[in-house]
Amino acid sequence: MMDSLLSIMEETPKSTVHLDKPAILKAHDDLYLRIKASSPPSVTRRFAACMRRYATGLVEQVNNESGPERNMTITVEGMLKTRQRTIGVEPLFPLIERALRLNLPDKVFEHWTIRGFQRIMIDLAVISNDVVSYRREEAEGNQHNLIAVMRRTGLTAQQAFDVAGSMLEERYNDWKVALAAVPSWDAQVDDEVAWYIQGIKNVALGNVNWSFHSKRYFGDMTATVKETLMTDVLADVVVQ
Repeated sequence: MMDSLLSIMEETPKSTVHLDKPAILKAHDDLYLRIKASSPPSVTRRFAACMRRYATGLVEQVNNESGPERNMTITVEGMLKTRQRTIGVEPLFPLIERALRLNLPDKVFEHWTIRGFQRIMIDLAVISNDVVSYRREEAEGNQHNLIAVMRRTGLTAQQAFDVAGSMLEERYNDWKVALAAVPSWDAQVDDEVAWYIQGIKNVALGNVNWSFHSKRYFGDMTATVKETLMTDVLADVVVQ
């Protein structure tokens, strides 16, 4: 499935790339070709690289959760490393460039501050998503969640949420440090960099806001959870 997803982005795509593919993959192929036709080559290249990391991350998740290499002793750091790819945020970054019609040079994306913004945004999405989705995933027995991993170490649900909160605070501080250190290239590049950084920030805000606009995680309790900032979980025992 992943080979088929990535095939359209190969340097020499197979002539049968659109044949016998599920509709979701055909939709991806169509989107990719439109991005390629209307974007600088660097944007297309970055999008393809992000999708490859996303795909390999998902395969790793399948092995960790249900394959012969199933690993239920994964650490918080190990889970975060996998989730950074499987959360599906990184492919959005080239789409920010595409949507805003940016044409930034590669040197911008090689700078530690820009890489830092991307890494921080991905972590914010992972941590906040795993906090709001834990109640539902706990009930479903889904262990691919940072809170679930923390609880397997012996933490209560509240303790795990507190650790996640501290992790979010660390990322907020990292964002401030990176923002203060963004260099100046030239007037045009600096203007586009500012738009790009705002785009990354909007992705973070959009992710959190969607969690409360949707009933995916809290159902009819969504408004109450948003107002009280409290949610219930199952019995306060270590999830095995």
